[in-house]
Amino acid sequence: MDETMFETGMEKRKATLGAAYVETAMDGADDFSRPYQGAMMA
Repeated sequence: MDETMFETGMEKRKATLGAAYVETAMDGADDFSRPYQGAMMA
């Protein structure tokens, strides 16, 4: 995934859901859920 696209997705996701929620979701992602969390940025 393009780094710029990822960062743009993170900014939009944080604006929608709140930075604390997104950071908690990313920090808690494991090998199973990490691909899903990353896909939410695209």
